[in-house]
Amino acid sequence: MSVQPRTRAPAPWITAAVLGVLVAVLVVALVHVRAVRDNQHKEQALSRYQLPANQQAAIQAGATEAANLLTYSRRAFAADFARGLAGATGSLKKDITSRRTTTLATMTKNKIDLTAAVQESAFEGTDEHGNVLVLVTVDGYSKNDKGVSSVATPQRVELTMVNSGGKWLASNLTSIGIQ
Repeated sequence: MSVQPRTRAPAPWITAAVLGVLVAVLVVALVHVRAVRDNQHKEQALSRYQLPANQQAAIQAGATEAANLLTYSRRAFAADFARGLAGATGSLKKDITSRRTTTLATMTKNKIDLTAAVQESAFEGTDEHGNVLVLVTVDGYSKNDKGVSSVATPQRVELTMVNSGGKWLASNLTSIGIQ
């Protein structure tokens, strides 16, 4: 009787290791594909809710104008007043102009300067004319001649922003208070 040489089967641990590596590669590929797909879904969702550039510009202009209308120093009052007036139009511009003398007189009498810091600004909506309604929260401060600032006075305002010649101007300002 002759003894046939036995062919040796590969060791079971080599087969298990190769299968393990294949499974690991498949898991990594699956995780990567899912991550890419999730990022694409998130980007699509964000773009769905992102405001158009013109509305974003209106919000920025509204926030800037809210701060400008509440920031005046006695030393540079004329320039500060002109800056606030430059961002206004219509009835708001008339109202601001009519309060010029009273504002400066009050600041001079009380020996204070006024400053506003924008805390938040947001899109509220559009009206029937395509004007953008912007909500702005500002903290107002007064600073006396000794350099002492008052406690912040929070104010929430709604500005109606009108696009005039490619520039967003505030045509109405309504105080909506703090709740």
